[in-house]
Amino acid sequence: MRTHYGFGDLLFSVAMTLMLFVTAALLLPSRAEDETQGLRAYFEANGRYALLSLSSFLLFAFGLNVFYLEQPYEAVWAVLDLPMIALPATLSNCP
Repeated sequence: MRTHYGFGDLLFSVAMTLMLFVTAALLLPSRAEDETQGLRAYFEANGRYALLSLSSFLLFAFGLNVFYLEQPYEAVWAVLDLPMIALPATLSNCP
């Protein structure tokens, strides 16, 4: 672990938190009118962007673990993290 963190590190952590919030906001409707057609229709309209946001969040978390926290990228968590990054990005391109 690092002994001190800079302002850029704080901004990166806040940006990661905001990305997770954006993912949740894209997955769930915020208005009652959007729920009338069902959650599946809402997800089909906006879910592609939520999956891209989720992949971006996981990619940034991978970078945070490797570069900032200096964790080995050969660890078990990293091997399991790579399919979790690739799968939502791959599914977001499906029609």
